[in-house]
Amino acid sequence: MANRCPRLERVQSTPVARLALAMDLLTYGHLDAARSEIDEALRENPELAGAHYVKGLILFRRDDLEAAEASLDIATRLDQNQATPWIALASARKELGRSKEALFAVDRAISLDKHEAKAHLLRGDLLAALGRRDQAIRAYSRAFGYDPQLDRAPHQIARVLLESGDIPGAFRYATTAVRLNPAAPQNSILLGDVARHQGQLEAAVKAYREAAALAPADAVPYARLGEMFFENQRFGEAVTALIQATARDPQRADCYTMLGQIYQQQDRHREAEEMFRMSRSNRRERALPGRPETPAEQP
Repeated sequence: MANRCPRLERVQSTPVARLALAMDLLTYGHLDAARSEIDEALRENPELAGAHYVKGLILFRRDDLEAAEASLDIATRLDQNQATPWIALASARKELGRSKEALFAVDRAISLDKHEAKAHLLRGDLLAALGRRDQAIRAYSRAFGYDPQLDRAPHQIARVLLESGDIPGAFRYATTAVRLNPAAPQNSILLGDVARHQGQLEAAVKAYREAAALAPADAVPYARLGEMFFENQRFGEAVTALIQATARDPQRADCYTMLGQIYQQQDRHREAEEMFRMSRSNRRERALPGRPETPAEQP
């Protein structure tokens, strides 16, 4: 049976047994049942650090980030010598936008287990968010050193180098990420972003189309293609890609704006006005997710 939890029989109804069962249930995606076991475990033993940790993971999976952070904070206070809860706490704080507090937590995790690649990877993300790019690259490099198959490490190095204007370096790490995990669409998208900055438009088209083939429901590769075609006045191809993007994400205000501008140039004024109306109604505060940026666009 799919998603079957192997440990469904409770030998002893003790807090530790409930915790073990909850961990199995969480692994197999049974969040409600896992939460029920954890609540019982904590009722019987409120000082069980592992139960607070698993409760935090359940809450994190449910996007209840404030509550997750509170539970994980309790877990680390009850047992300060386990790296994994500190990493989870740092992840929750990162999602809450508390980068400095998250950095404290992940540094604590690394002090407990300096070989934990995921901790160094998370540290790199936090340092990049704080604008400390050189330190971020060093953290990603350590993560890659401890886990040479971790494709997200070279991916993130490439992203930081691209934002810094080091296009050759970004290309080197982006190709490494694709080589390590060619099935990850985000790696192909990044390679396309780098190719755009190199002026290698056909290489960018190839990379974005590979990403679209890997993630057919994702609007981002089509939005990238549409934007690139639009910038290079390949309007027929731009329209096709932008329509594909809005079909997958109807709230892409940027895509509607470009479609409106193209239709306006083609004297298709009624269609242009409709696209501008759609853009206004779906206006977002941000640009394309993960859009390739020039150094001048950086804060």
